[in-house]
Amino acid sequence: MEQREGLYDGKINWDTKKLKFNFTLGLEKLSEKNEGLQAELGKISPEVMEAIAGTSANVSYDALRELDQNRRRQLERELKKLRDTFEARIKDLTEGNKQLREQQKTNQIEHEKLESKLQESETEKGILLNENSTLKCSVQELETEKNAIKATNSELHKKLGTSEERLKDLQEKLEKARRKGEKLQEKLSNLEEQRKAGQKDSEKAVEHMLDLEKKLLEATTQKEKLQKDLIEAARVSEVFKKEQHSKLQQTQRDKEDQKASLEAEIKNLQVRSSELTKILVIAEEGLENLQERLRGSEQQKTAVQKEKEDAVGKLQDLEGKILQCNKEKEQLQKTVKELEGKIQESVVSNKELEARLQVVDSKNGKLQEENTRLETTVNTLQMNVAELQKSVEQATAANGQLAEKLNASEEKNRDLEGKIANLEESLARRANDSLVLERILNEANAGLERLRAAEENRRESMTPEDPSSETVVAANLQIVHDGVDIIPEFDDFDDTDPQDILSDAEADAEERDQGDVELAGPVDAEHRRDTPADQDAPSTSRRAGKRGLGKNNNDSQAKKIREEKEEKERKMDQEKNERKRRYEERAGTSGSSYQFSRRRRTVGLCDGVEEAEAAGGPSQDKNPRSRSEERLLVEDDQDFDIEAHFEEDAEEEPHVVQPGRRGRKPNKTLEQRKQQTAPAIEAKRRRNEEKKEKKRKEDELKKMLEEARNYSGSPELTD
Repeated sequence: MEQREGLYDGKINWDTKKLKFNFTLGLEKLSEKNEGLQAELGKISPEVMEAIAGTSANVSYDALRELDQNRRRQLERELKKLRDTFEARIKDLTEGNKQLREQQKTNQIEHEKLESKLQESETEKGILLNENSTLKCSVQELETEKNAIKATNSELHKKLGTSEERLKDLQEKLEKARRKGEKLQEKLSNLEEQRKAGQKDSEKAVEHMLDLEKKLLEATTQKEKLQKDLIEAARVSEVFKKEQHSKLQQTQRDKEDQKASLEAEIKNLQVRSSELTKILVIAEEGLENLQERLRGSEQQKTAVQKEKEDAVGKLQDLEGKILQCNKEKEQLQKTVKELEGKIQESVVSNKELEARLQVVDSKNGKLQEENTRLETTVNTLQMNVAELQKSVEQATAANGQLAEKLNASEEKNRDLEGKIANLEESLARRANDSLVLERILNEANAGLERLRAAEENRRESMTPEDPSSETVVAANLQIVHDGVDIIPEFDDFDDTDPQDILSDAEADAEERDQGDVELAGPVDAEHRRDTPADQDAPSTSRRAGKRGLGKNNNDSQAKKIREEKEEKERKMDQEKNERKRRYEERAGTSGSSYQFSRRRRTVGLCDGVEEAEAAGGPSQDKNPRSRSEERLLVEDDQDFDIEAHFEEDAEEEPHVVQPGRRGRKPNKTLEQRKQQTAPAIEAKRRRNEEKKEKKRKEDELKKMLEEARNYSGSPELTD
């Protein structure tokens, strides 16, 4: 779009520059041609105008009219083309502006959508961050629990090791007790043999047996007490197991208390086992004493038998105690197995906890991966947000630029509309100028007809002595036509561009006024230098005007003109007598030999007027200022009678042509007359320099256009 807008701007600028350049060139060309035509028309004498009037007046008028009509048609066509092109470009610009506005709206909608998405992503980001924080907290809690479980497991392993060591010690002690029991059995076998041998001594030992029975009763009581203690210990162990199970489930402190109680019970059992060992030692000592007594005397057989019986009872008691110890050992093994099962359960629970911790670790890894992904997504979202913000800023900047370009294009459209209006105004001015030219041509034709009639009347009134004057007049007309052929034809305008003619309409008036002022300066200076000669030779039209005014009683107009030119009339009145005297002397010397046919006249359109007098004939010098004044007098005087004026001239001067009649200085040489055309030469030289300068500017502008075309690369920038 920016390239397209740049092309539109380049086209518009190029069209405006092209129009301005063409307008200026056309106006300059028309101004130059108008100045040249005006200067040439001002330089043409009445005789030449009379000679041209019959041949080229109607043709030039028709040609000008046709040219003007053709130019009007061409200008209208060009204007239509320009209007169509400008309307098409304005439509394109309006469509481009609409598309740019639609794009701006779509950009705003997308910007709002992106902002909503950004808000949603920010909310999701906050939710994910909260979830991440909660997960991190849960992971930390699980890690603390894992560490606590590991610590409890290590403590339980240590306690199991100590309990196993204690069980090993108890097993060793039980093996020692078995060995002692075997020895006792051997001793009992020996005692039985001795009993068989000492049945005879049994009677003696009855009394001793009674004592032993008493001792057995005491042992039974002790045995019952021991059984009660074992039952209480079993009950306590069961309660302890239950409490231990509950305490293990509840807290770690309860487990430690239970372990301490178990250790205390194990110590009690160890104490009891030590007491049993002591009892066995006492029993062994008693047996030894009995053996010594049996050996000492046969008398003591009864006592020995009784002691034997007591020993058997004690052995039975010891066997019972051994059985009880075995039972307690089995119970302790069961408790150890239960503890091992509990430890295994704790190990399994620890494994489960480790598995859970592994799951939690895996979840934590997944959560960390998700967190990293979320962080990456958040970073990408932030990058996208930054890019979107940049794109939004760029879109806003582009929208601002587009708005500025729209405003600039609207201003350019307004400028183009103003230029189109100026073109229309310039065309209207050109049409008015063409109408004015037609009116001027009509007036010129009317003036030519009047001059022709006046010249015919003058010729009829004049009676030349030399009959060759008529042929000379024909030759002079041929010379005049030869001189007029230098005038450029109207076909030269066909090479001009209609846009140049359009562009001339704007600057035509200003440049024409400037050219008139520039040319008027040197011309006025030259004529100020030549004022004495001009004052010496007043024109016939002025005298004719005076006579006509006197004849037709138009003294009011003559007085008005005299009041406007009092200073000039004063100077002219001072030299009238001298001029009349010189004219009379020359008329007396030459007589009727001074004929009109002796003059040869050539008209130069650009170099002025050159006249060569033959046989001492007087020369005439034009005074454009006096002729313009005479023209004004003639146009103001509607009752001017040309025929009467020339009849009066013929009556007064039938054979002599007044030498100062055309406002020429009699004794002026050819070099002086050539010097009089210096303003025209200077004007022509200035025009040539201006043309060269314009050509140089055109070449520079073409070079600039070629450089711009090469720089932009657009094929639409054409000449």
